Amino acid sequence: MDSSSQYYLHPSDSPGMNLVNFVFDGTGFAAWRRSIIISLSAKNKMSFIDGSAEIPSADTPEFKFWTRCNNMSNGAQLYHLQKGLTDLMQGTADVAGYFIRIKRIWDELDALSSGEICSCNCTCGGKKKVVKFKQDERLIQFLMGLNDVYAAVRSNILMMSPLPNVNHAYSLLIQDEKQREAYVNPNFPGDTSSFLATHQNFSGQRYNNTDFRARKNNNNNYNNNLFFF
Repeated sequence: MDSSSQYYLHPSDSPGMNLVNFVFDGTGFAAWRRSIIISLSAKNKMSFIDGSAEIPSADTPEFKFWTRCNNMSNGAQLYHLQKGLTDLMQGTADVAGYFIRIKRIWDELDALSSGEICSCNCTCGGKKKVVKFKQDERLIQFLMGLNDVYAAVRSNILMMSPLPNVNHAYSLLIQDEKQREAYVNPNFPGDTSSFLATHQNFSGQRYNNTDFRARKNNNNNYNNNLFFF
């Protein structure tokens, strides 16, 4: 095949090959984006990223070349997404923030496998079992990355039969998180105005008592001095 073709693959190309020397970590996006564009442009594969490489018809000779190049890109992306799932932990994020991060990876995985969805009418229940297996797998992935402080609610979720979906587990964890925050930071009973009024009355009473004791001591000292002279 002509090396100038967008379907050409160099013998050194492989699904696990890194296009750049560093992985994007949320900082320096402009430099990382420029490195990716330069690498893809050098391989003449920008058309697969910007959408200009349209899918040829299945009955044309170009279809198998397009599929091969598309699988090469999907393989590398699938590797990084799966590795991101394995390394993802809640850390300092709250439950909502952690859920958003893992949900983003799941959405990208679904986009990669969008062309592999079976559209036939299944009567044996096999499709339903596959969907349930995928739901349980993602539930386990979500629970594995949680901090140990949620060990109790995580155990309760795993004891449910059948296992709940991820959205149900997420709602249970949010409830547990809110209860935990309410226990650590209980609200002061009563409104702010009553608290300020009570504080002012107590301060004024303390000041009056102190002033009364001071005047009493001064009077005693004065009487003692008169008696001495």
